[in-house]
Amino acid sequence: MQVLRDRAREGSEPGKRTDGYKVALAIEGGGNRGCVSAGMASALYEAGLLSTVDAVYGSSSGSVTAAWLLSSDFRRGVEAWAHADSFTPYANFGNLLRRRPFLDLERLMAHLFDRVLQLDYESILTNPISLHPLATDMGSGAAMDLNPHLRCARSLVLAILASSAWPLLTGPPVRLGGRRYLDAAIAEPVPLATPLAAGVTHLLVLRSRSDGHPSMFGSLRRHFGALWMRQYGTALWQAYHRGATSAAQLNVNLHNRSLPPTVLVVPPAADLRRLKSLESDHRLIGAALAAGRATFTELLRSHGMATVPAPRQEVNRPRVSVAGTDSSQGDRG
Repeated sequence: MQVLRDRAREGSEPGKRTDGYKVALAIEGGGNRGCVSAGMASALYEAGLLSTVDAVYGSSSGSVTAAWLLSSDFRRGVEAWAHADSFTPYANFGNLLRRRPFLDLERLMAHLFDRVLQLDYESILTNPISLHPLATDMGSGAAMDLNPHLRCARSLVLAILASSAWPLLTGPPVRLGGRRYLDAAIAEPVPLATPLAAGVTHLLVLRSRSDGHPSMFGSLRRHFGALWMRQYGTALWQAYHRGATSAAQLNVNLHNRSLPPTVLVVPPAADLRRLKSLESDHRLIGAALAAGRATFTELLRSHGMATVPAPRQEVNRPRVSVAGTDSSQGDRG
């Protein structure tokens, strides 16, 4: 927090640092439970502190928040979390009758994000703050940073889809750069090891799941997921079982204070434990979004950091659309 305060006071800009540090923001997802960490990111943005970080890492729906955070209109994206029509039209059993996945992430990206909300892909790709969506490599079972693949609007969409692709729920794996990927939560549910291994010196982690919150790997989902992943090799199957316990291990590390002192983890309020990854109640999502914002705002106050409203960015450039790039047959990409 001292580094963020110093950078804000000095007017430090991404790509022009003089302090020798590399500061990253890590955003945990977890389906619609990611609205909690999105609320935290919103408070950071509204406090005018986005320019103090050099990179943003996201896992699962945290990659969606990360992408919107680096876009030209973050407010539009974060406010959409609480809209009644932002989830249920894309997650229902009627999709199965149309031979689409229960949670049709590809349609959500192509219709809601691209056509309705008009996500500005170019502003993300040209932002001096780098975006790092994480995903699980099906071949090795390892967490992979998909940043090297972000060359155009379509590759950006595929990277976000890959970070959230869940077997038997969102459809087939996502193919990108000749490899197939699944949800980052399998190998690294909380972006921690990957950014630290990449040379990040200071890491601010926005969590969506509190200590004691049940893992996204429910018993039934875990059983069928294990059966499905076993067919793709031992590496992925083992990564799946490691991922099921990694969140619990992180909580142990937090309790024992065994993380580096330059890593600050912001947990959600305890009363959000019942929030589900497939939560469809927009009122509950809105309340969780506000709770996440309040949690981070209180953190700023506790460190004596006054909040300054972030300027609204206006980008006057043609918007690149990826609508209509449906590739539902087989692996996407």
